[in-house]
Amino acid sequence: ESEGNVNRTITKVVPDHLLHLTKNGRDQALDAGRRLCELIGDENSKFIVSPYVRTVETLNGIKQRFDREVEVREDLQIREQEHGNLDAENMGQLHQHAQKFGMFYFRFPDGESPADCYDRASLFLESLYRGWEYNRAPNQVFIGHGLMILVIIMRLMRLSVNEFLELEPLANCELVVLERDPQNPKFTVSFVWRHGMEREYGGLRRKAEKPHSPPVWDGKPDSELLVNEPINTSEVASAKP
Repeated sequence: ESEGNVNRTITKVVPDHLLHLTKNGRDQALDAGRRLCELIGDENSKFIVSPYVRTVETLNGIKQRFDREVEVREDLQIREQEHGNLDAENMGQLHQHAQKFGMFYFRFPDGESPADCYDRASLFLESLYRGWEYNRAPNQVFIGHGLMILVIIMRLMRLSVNEFLELEPLANCELVVLERDPQNPKFTVSFVWRHGMEREYGGLRRKAEKPHSPPVWDGKPDSELLVNEPINTSEVASAKP
C-alpha cells in the first residue's frame, strides 16, 4: 500500500515514482518477505526491482526477513504504467473514457497504454532470457507493480488481450508464484498468495463478468456487414487535457 492508495489525488502534486509506502504498506512488505522466505528457504535467489520509491521500499522490507545478502538488479522496464507526469484535473473523466475507448489501447495524455507496457514487457523478457543462459539461481523474484506484473505474465504466457482483460487486479504485495518442471521450459501459475490469506491455487483470479468483446466478421460472405457507431464526442472532448 502506497500513499497513492490512500490519497487518490496525491499524484496531482507528487510524481508517481516518488510515492512512499504507508505504515500498512510497510507491514505488507515485511509479511511478503516472510512468505518469500517460507517459499525459497535456503535456496539462492535473484531480485529484480522497479526503480520507483515504493517498490524499492518494498524490497527493503522484504530483505529484513532474509538472514543473508540477496542479489538485486534494478530494471526500468518493469516500472508502473505511466499516466502522464502529474495527474490531470480531469483524471476521473479520462478513466471513464478509457473504458469506452478500450482500456488496453487507451493512452493517457503524456503517458502510456497497457499495450505500450506490453512492448516494455517484451524487451524485459528478451533481456531476461539472455541472462538465463548463465543463471545459476533457482529462483527469481520480480518486485514491481500490479498492472505491469499482469502484463509481464500476459507476454510470458502468450495470453490474448481478451484473456488479459478477464484478470482481476492484484492486491498489494500479492505473490504470484510461477513454476516449471526442469524438463519443460513453459511456466505455469502455481498459486497466488495475498497478504493475510492462505495460498490460492488454480491460477490468477478472473472477473465474475467477462469484459465485452467487439463483434468481428466471421469470414462468411453472406454475414451481416458490421458498422461501428461513434463514441460520445462530447465525452471525447471533455477527456482532453
